Amino acid sequence: MKNGSDSEAFAAFDDEPKAAVKQVTLLSGGKKEEKKGFNWGLLAKCALAVAVVAVSVLTLGVGTTLLIGAVMAATAVVGAINETAGKILYTAEEIVCGTITVVASAVSIYITGGIDSPLAAVAIAHGVNSIADGIRDINHIANGEMDKVGSENYLRDDFYTPVGTKGGKLVGSGIDTGEKIFTGKDTNYTDKMGQLGGDVGYAGYYIADAKSGYDSAKEATTVLKNIPKLKSLNSTYYETGNWVDGYKRMNDLQIWTEGSSIPAKGYAAINGSLNSQGLYYDGKDVFDRYLK
Repeated sequence: MKNGSDSEAFAAFDDEPKAAVKQVTLLSGGKKEEKKGFNWGLLAKCALAVAVVAVSVLTLGVGTTLLIGAVMAATAVVGAINETAGKILYTAEEIVCGTITVVASAVSIYITGGIDSPLAAVAIAHGVNSIADGIRDINHIANGEMDKVGSENYLRDDFYTPVGTKGGKLVGSGIDTGEKIFTGKDTNYTDKMGQLGGDVGYAGYYIADAKSGYDSAKEATTVLKNIPKLKSLNSTYYETGNWVDGYKRMNDLQIWTEGSSIPAKGYAAINGSLNSQGLYYDGKDVFDRYLK
């Protein structure tokens, strides 16, 4: 202390005036929140779903579409609530639906005397494949390999896709050869067309499988809707006498139809539900590969 005063030295600091800086409070963990653009991908998926429903209504009718949609929704809910239950349901559908497809297709060939053989043979092949896939998935479930259930498909992976790939490569090889001869350029369409062909083969499996499923679901709906009723004879062809007069006289006549039997309706309900489940799984596989 000197002359009644005291002082203490401090480190030098910058006290020059500075322009004010606006404070911005950032949310979400200190990161600036980015504006998200319109989700065009989601719009495309919704548009595709609407288109599928519209085509289904136009080609199969409202009843079949509702049957398929209801079973699909129920199947999706089971898988969402419990993954294990969903996998078990999927495996059961593979085996039971495959068995029904094989038996029904074989009976169809027998009844038609072979007329229905080409389409029925494809259906039988898909049915046997479904059974084989189901047996393999039972083994996956027993071993706790839930992630493998439904991920493998003998017919799709060992036939449709490889055949498509080889076909595509053959076409691509022809293009490469033509380019070399006529332009002297070295191109590589073989690999590109091979990949495209593999995708076509992959999609071809599901197209064939879905066609069989849709046909079965439509047939099941027809059986379920066939209830006892009075049927007008005004559409019956009148072979003798004056046709116009015959039509007038038959216009008011009706006959009683019994409708589908209870066993037939039971089979139709089971077959329609199983094939609708199959359509759900086919659609999910295609969605996961191309749109997810």
